[in-house]
Amino acid sequence: MKNINMTIRDSVSIGNRSNGIVGTTNAGGTPIVMMIDNSASSHNAAATE
Repeated sequence: MKNINMTIRDSVSIGNRSNGIVGTTNAGGTPIVMMIDNSASSHNAAATE
């Protein structure tokens, strides 16, 4: 099974009502490999519950 490669670079995800940065797939689906570079995810609702 191949992977899905997800890259986020030079980004900001702040103050959202849900997750800041997320990659999802179906149960048993293709794995997602995330590379987050020089980015910030802060003060999102899922992180403060």
